[in-house]
Amino acid sequence: WFVELQKPPNATVFFMPDDIRADEYCDTETVGIWVDTSKALMSGKLVFDYTSCCANVTGYDFNSSWEFLHEVNLNVPGKVTIGFGTLTQGGHGPGLLHITDLDIHCCNTSSCCGTGLVWDTGTSNLERASGGFVDPVNWDDGTFLCGDAIDVTKQVWDGSTWVDAIGPLGSEWMGQDVTFKITVTSKCLDLSGITVNDVMDPNLQYNNNASLTASSSTATTATWNLDPLAAYTSTSIEFNATIVDYGEGFNTATVTATVTDLGIEVSEEADASVTTMPPAGIDVNKTIWDGTAWVNEITGATISDTYRFRCEMENSGSPGMDLTNIIALDVLSDSLEYANNARIRTPSGVWRDINPPDINDPENNTVGWTIDTFLQDPLTLQPGQMIVIEFNATVVDYGYDCNEQIAMAWCNESQTDVEGNRVLFEDFIPFG
Repeated sequence: WFVELQKPPNATVFFMPDDIRADEYCDTETVGIWVDTSKALMSGKLVFDYTSCCANVTGYDFNSSWEFLHEVNLNVPGKVTIGFGTLTQGGHGPGLLHITDLDIHCCNTSSCCGTGLVWDTGTSNLERASGGFVDPVNWDDGTFLCGDAIDVTKQVWDGSTWVDAIGPLGSEWMGQDVTFKITVTSKCLDLSGITVNDVMDPNLQYNNNASLTASSSTATTATWNLDPLAAYTSTSIEFNATIVDYGEGFNTATVTATVTDLGIEVSEEADASVTTMPPAGIDVNKTIWDGTAWVNEITGATISDTYRFRCEMENSGSPGMDLTNIIALDVLSDSLEYANNARIRTPSGVWRDINPPDINDPENNTVGWTIDTFLQDPLTLQPGQMIVIEFNATVVDYGYDCNEQIAMAWCNESQTDVEGNRVLFEDFIPFG
């Protein structure tokens, strides 16, 4: 048996970067030509071919250390010829040598094309400083991609058409299915090795009924390995997901593929969302002014200090779950005393004085406001709307403070009372 062992290369000629990407038509990118050589070089001739007009090499910036320039020919469509040399005794190298930088322009008006930058090994050469040609040489080709070779869309069915998002849906959608669609398009080049990774937020759950069986899946993920796509063709996957919690849930698809003729990877992602509202509810947020911002706690307070409190009450219910007959109660600890200057901001953005409170329970150190009492017309708080109450309280004793805000309302649609609360100084920060 005879086995031919190939000699390791004495030099590698390559592009840097070797995977060049231009965003769109008329974009120009710069690429360097380098040689990694184990021999000192005196001169060389570099020739490479590319597809015109996907790309067009429009200019160059030679490394001045190669002061002896034989030729630069950029005028032949799809071909670049560069001759270089030095008068330096002993040449340049060994090591990593920069030859030149080139400007590569995307000249494809469709903003989608790709080409190899392929060395013409029959005419390219490197000459050693000691005489003779370097042999063997590893000629490392490059690639140029203009625009996006892949397009991905992700949509959800709203009952009549595919859209980017649906909702807010009512609470009755809890436990029901929504249908998503992923479409992968090969815009201008053949694609292979296509993988789709789909990830859902925790309030959505994949239920294994896709139009194309997933390669693998969990409760919130699914992966598909697709057949190759010829240029200008598409494929789609449809599947259901179950709504398992309230809130906004995103479903994101990330697709990776190989441009078959160039051997480079491309990727794209897209998402769609579903928003499901809880049943009737009211959320409460309580803060205190520290002199510069609304915060959750104050430390180092002393007797006679007066602070401004703020309570935000938002209808957090589903569409149609309007709230009326709203009452706000503030339960102060023994170390605080209500100090007037109360006001309310309604959803219209208008502030009104609401002092004194119409609810006063000294035994439990509680004050409160029946909101409609202070308005010209009864207030209907729609889902997503908020009212804000601010008031002052003075520190009258040392100790651990716990200030609780309670909001109560009526939802006629669900025929239920709703309540929300928020405790300020939850860590019981002592005043003193």
